Amino acid sequence: MKPSHLLGRAVVLAPLLVFGSAAFAQPAAPSPAEAALWAEVRASRQPDDLQAYLDTYPQGTFAPLARRRLAALGTAPGSGPGASAAPAGGGTPSGAPPPAVAPGPSAAAVPMQAPPARPASAVANADAAAECDRLGGPMQDGPSPGSFAAPGTAAAPAPDLPSLRAACTRALADAPDEPRFAAFAGAAAEGLRDYPDAARLYRDAAGRGSAFAQLRLGGLAEKGLGLPQNEVEAARLYGQAAAAGNLSAQIRRGVMLETGRGVPRDDVEAARLFRVAAETGNAEAQFHLGSFYERGRGGVPRDESEAVRLYKLSAGQGFADAVNNLALMTQAGRGVPKDDAEALRLYRQAAGMGSAAGLYNLGYMHEMGQVGLQRDDREAVRLYRRSADLGDLPAMNALGFMYATGRGGLAKDDTEAVAWYRRAADRGLAQAQSNLGVMYEDGRGGVPKDERESARWFRLASDGGNAQARFELGFLTEQGRGGLQKDDAEAVRLYRLAAGQGLPAALNRLGLLHGDGIAGVGQDDAEAVRFYKLAADKGYAAAQYNLGLMTYEGRGGLKQDVGAAVRLYNSAAEKGFRTAQRRLGEMWERGLGGLGPDRVEAMRWYRLAANQGDAASKEALQRLGQ
Repeated sequence: MKPSHLLGRAVVLAPLLVFGSAAFAQPAAPSPAEAALWAEVRASRQPDDLQAYLDTYPQGTFAPLARRRLAALGTAPGSGPGASAAPAGGGTPSGAPPPAVAPGPSAAAVPMQAPPARPASAVANADAAAECDRLGGPMQDGPSPGSFAAPGTAAAPAPDLPSLRAACTRALADAPDEPRFAAFAGAAAEGLRDYPDAARLYRDAAGRGSAFAQLRLGGLAEKGLGLPQNEVEAARLYGQAAAAGNLSAQIRRGVMLETGRGVPRDDVEAARLFRVAAETGNAEAQFHLGSFYERGRGGVPRDESEAVRLYKLSAGQGFADAVNNLALMTQAGRGVPKDDAEALRLYRQAAGMGSAAGLYNLGYMHEMGQVGLQRDDREAVRLYRRSADLGDLPAMNALGFMYATGRGGLAKDDTEAVAWYRRAADRGLAQAQSNLGVMYEDGRGGVPKDERESARWFRLASDGGNAQARFELGFLTEQGRGGLQKDDAEAVRLYRLAAGQGLPAALNRLGLLHGDGIAGVGQDDAEAVRFYKLAADKGYAAAQYNLGLMTYEGRGGLKQDVGAAVRLYNSAAEKGFRTAQRRLGEMWERGLGGLGPDRVEAMRWYRLAANQGDAASKEALQRLGQ
């Protein structure tokens, strides 16, 4: 088996820790005056101090905290010494100023107390709190580590992280029970790649109910930054933040549910979460929900037109992966008229926006010469490398394939191929796992020939749904190799799984089993012919040769047709199938099937097969004096 790489692909899951732009509904930064007043009263144990803040800023940044503190002191907001009584049965409409009251004797008898002097430290701490909130604002649109905007969107300017960290640290020192400061300080530490300190700060804020911190701590747990990787804990934290209404957490929780990472797989609940977030206009949620409509998952009916509509909504907000999926839909004519020129424009747009999948797919279009492009392996390699640099696993696998085959201006280098395959395989890409299994099977690229290790990688890839790996694992199981117990029933099961995915090699193998009546499969020429035809129609050389044999002999319900058989042999031989080349050599030498005899033509075919190591063809050449 030769290594391979993926066809042009849709993005169905956003990259790890990609969050939508409506992620964090944090309070707006307070004005300097509000921050100053809060600095004066926040440590007070007197209800009237807290009530004075609420009377001045009833909708202020710190109003929820002030009300919680009043409740903790046993005083309901609005009932403290400084609260004004409302008339029974009525009152001032919400938001309207209270009626003016002329001062009476009692009011005149009580002199107004001058506000206490504000020490320099209070002013400094108030300034730190305001600065922490001001600099923390941009993080509301981009909670991924080291980034403050979702990939593919217009990037919000990253805050001055050292200044943010310093301001929030000072603010936190003065208000250690304020989760907002701890969360923003944690985000600054995360952006500066001080992940252990970020985890510490997030954990403190998350324990105080900050959905922002729960989400970000979940992100660190998911990636194993600053704390042990733990997808179960990540899913739990996302769930907490999602329950509090955090849109990004709803999306991340949905992704975990969709993939079964950290939680049991639940497409229905994932679709519900994506829909809730999408209905707010969130671009990433629209993208995910569109992918569910495209595939008909999670109780959502398959509706390609609705998928396109949602992708367009997401793309219109600058979500690059939605642009990529629109390109694929447009190229295939699914949910939208087929249009190669428009598909190419969209691929280029997605790539230009930084979509790793868009870069990969544009590279694939260059490699295969699709959507009006000329084949250009060098450009394909350039784009694959850019995509791989962004962490794209299929692009890593594709680079491995190009090194293994020496294409795109790259020197053939199996060692480099193995390195790229391993990078993607270790992160779970089934195609790369299968390719790495091939390298161990053949002992290439600096790895030892090791069928046990090969079987291990094939099993991982098979469990991930890779058809080629299922076929290879089936073959090792049929032969009882690679440390596997010989098991014909299991081998046939794996072949059928791979054949059901359209893999020509598996279709051809099932044809052989039926034709020979082995591996517990009953002998059935008609069934053998059916499988050979399916594989031959896909251009599989071995199946074309086998179908030629059946046609030459008139088996399996086929009418004997020597001319048709020769055409099938030629088709297989021209693809480099050495058994077909040797067969044609024999026919030209002996004058069979209307060919020859022609010694020169026979030797030409024998030589082609011999160059590929065919022993019988080498003997034939010796017999003919070569």
